[in-house]
Amino acid sequence: MSPEAKIAELETRIRQLEQEKKDLEILLENTTAHADAITQQLAAKILQHERAERDLQMSESRLQHLLTTIEQEKADLELILETMTAHADTVTDQLQAEALTALRQSEVQFRTLVEANPVALLILHLETGQILYRNPAAIALLGITPDTLARTLRGRDFCHDPEDVNRLKQLYATQGSVTNYELLVQRADGSTLWALLNWQPFIFQGQNTVLSALWDITERKKQEENLQRQIEELHQTIDQQKRDRQVQEITETEYFQHLQRRVQKLRRSSQRDSEK
Repeated sequence: MSPEAKIAELETRIRQLEQEKKDLEILLENTTAHADAITQQLAAKILQHERAERDLQMSESRLQHLLTTIEQEKADLELILETMTAHADTVTDQLQAEALTALRQSEVQFRTLVEANPVALLILHLETGQILYRNPAAIALLGITPDTLARTLRGRDFCHDPEDVNRLKQLYATQGSVTNYELLVQRADGSTLWALLNWQPFIFQGQNTVLSALWDITERKKQEENLQRQIEELHQTIDQQKRDRQVQEITETEYFQHLQRRVQKLRRSSQRDSEK
């Protein structure tokens, strides 16, 4: 190969190398720029990971603190429960004793009030009508004897008219109470009296009962009957007076007197005929 050809070949090779160098420089520049972006991304991920680890450590610390607090509270509650369990029987006995004392005081106050009350009071079982309690005024009003007290008594035993029992039940079921019902009472000895009856719902010894109050109105009923009889007699007197006045008005008329003269004339004529 001639020297000129070798020189030309070398120049061509030099140009190729220069071009390759430029290409490599561009590639290196691009690679460096891309490497910086990747490095930044990696640094951001590393920072994020470090933050996550710190947050996790803080969460673990908080959880550990919370767990410690819960364990302490659990221990405190177990201690309280153990203490309460140990003293539960004593507290229960005290509460029961206090409740029993309060109940007895209430019963004493109730009996004191109703037994001193002049109104006859009965407590009737809501379903059976059995008399669960009667105060002294009720015993006196109904004529209940010691022998009678030994028997199971019901409200219907003292109703002279059995229909009153049905009427009272119907009124109570409809209205929830009964007010000022006039009842003819059949006393234990068979005698009767009129009473004004009230029924009200009442809780007695934990049971649904009826509180029955009775007032003796026998004298008032007698006065009403006497007044009614007097009114009827007065009406009869007035009617008789009206009839007498009407008769007097009729007899004083000229027509009636004319008829009376004719009757007398006929009587005299009949007498003369009989004498002949």
